[in-house]
Amino acid sequence: VAAPVVGRAMPPLMGRVFSPVPSGQGTSFRAELGVGATVVAALLALAVALAVLGVLGALACALGGVVTMALGAFMSRRLGGVSGDVHGAAVELAELVVLLTVAAAHSGHN
Repeated sequence: VAAPVVGRAMPPLMGRVFSPVPSGQGTSFRAELGVGATVVAALLALAVALAVLGVLGALACALGGVVTMALGAFMSRRLGGVSGDVHGAAVELAELVVLLTVAAAHSGHN
């Protein structure tokens, strides 16, 4: 439950931090993205991650955010901004980070 929520909170965060590419879905998304939506998305993701996974959820949420910001920075340099496809990739990457964090934390527990 936590992984999809964290993943879907990443586009609003990325959209507020990085400029969109000159045209496309990233531009439309950014134009309609308010600060309030970004705050709500981040807080909701953190709350769900904490409720489901406890402290591990907070760590997973933070790591998902770090990886998303790294992706946004890289793609901004390569493309001159973030596109809708980059936002979609951020969702999937953040979900993967949450799942890998949980798997790593439980890998030694049989």
